[in-house]
Amino acid sequence: MGHVLYTNHGLVLLDNDGSVLHREQAYDDLFAFIDKDESELYILLPEYFNQCIDIKKRAPKPRQKDARTKLYLTMSNIMIGLHPFCTPYYQQQAILAYYHDQLLHTIPNEEVCSEPCYHDMFHALFPNGYDEDDDESESPHQVSYHQYLALHRNRFKIATQNKPFYDLYQAKQFTSSYLYWVLDIQAKPFKDNTLQQRSNIFQHCHHMKANRIASASIDYYLGHEEQVQLSADSISIDNNSPFMTKAADTQRYLAEALQTVVSDSAYDALSPDIKKDLLSTIRKSTGRPQADIYFPVYRIDSLFDLLFIECQRMTETKLSIRRCLKCNRYFVAEKSNIKYCDRPLDDNPAETCRTTGPKESIIRKIRNNPAQYEYHKAYRTHYARIRTGKVTQPEFTAWSKEARRRLALVNENPLLLPEYKEWLKKP
Repeated sequence: MGHVLYTNHGLVLLDNDGSVLHREQAYDDLFAFIDKDESELYILLPEYFNQCIDIKKRAPKPRQKDARTKLYLTMSNIMIGLHPFCTPYYQQQAILAYYHDQLLHTIPNEEVCSEPCYHDMFHALFPNGYDEDDDESESPHQVSYHQYLALHRNRFKIATQNKPFYDLYQAKQFTSSYLYWVLDIQAKPFKDNTLQQRSNIFQHCHHMKANRIASASIDYYLGHEEQVQLSADSISIDNNSPFMTKAADTQRYLAEALQTVVSDSAYDALSPDIKKDLLSTIRKSTGRPQADIYFPVYRIDSLFDLLFIECQRMTETKLSIRRCLKCNRYFVAEKSNIKYCDRPLDDNPAETCRTTGPKESIIRKIRNNPAQYEYHKAYRTHYARIRTGKVTQPEFTAWSKEARRRLALVNENPLLLPEYKEWLKKP
């Protein structure tokens, strides 16, 4: 469904030819996704579904083109704003998954929906056609019918009826929880735990296992800003193998036959060229640490898998995140004492949360503390007198010290505030 490369700044969505479709910056797509409201989708999809087909009769309903189109476009508009991965194809996949789920839970267990009935309802759900996977040789409705049959054979393992947009729902629930439980440095229950401890706690309480990403496979590797490909004269091996390496002498890519080396005898059987390449790699690895040459590109079929791997990568790189005290959105905190993100303000793009937040915080504290507010006003007044020559710097320093001493007394006993205000007014 999509090819994804993960970097230290977020994910990169790639087209089938390796060109960049979207590049995430500072994990902003992930952070924005968990704060967006997708709840309307869970209502709109069943409504759209019921307008298109009568699942109990296993037949399409009379066409209500305008109403159906409006519902479909409303879902599309919501999806586009959620995450770059939520494409029209992803929406079609969500509708298809809900269709299969309804078939499994509405039709009696032993019965199978016939292929003609399935196709009629399929076309009612997708009157404008269904995006095909380039790898499929069959028509979309034939492929999806075979998917339905496979689900029906395993129907007893599917115990509960899934929500509409269930993959989206799972992705939202998992990501929101993971960021707070594992990576948020301000999360109150886990402040005293290490990153590894927090990850273990999360897996224990949420029952998250690595096999949840089994459907996300490495499709190929990227190296030196281009897709790793096999040349015509490369060694004979499965061209779909994701294990690849670069031959330094000829500047061409070879399939990594080293994946079959599991013993000394297998190593001895390697050709001299491959041994030379391996020894070169070993020598480089024992010298100065180098950045990775090859980067795995995953084939991702669900939003859950996409965000699962991204969260795991964030943990591997030991990123710290927290919510900005101004916009309340997550951001990567380079240091633990950074409390504001550097996103531009909606009403003033020239300013950021980091440039305006601390000032606003000080102002709020002053306004919420009457004694502090009075001190702040008097401080500015007395400081201005230095410039006009009415007071000297030593005199101002002495006044400021006394003013802070009296302020501390007022904070302990608010009844002293009137007396403090009168003292501040003295020249």
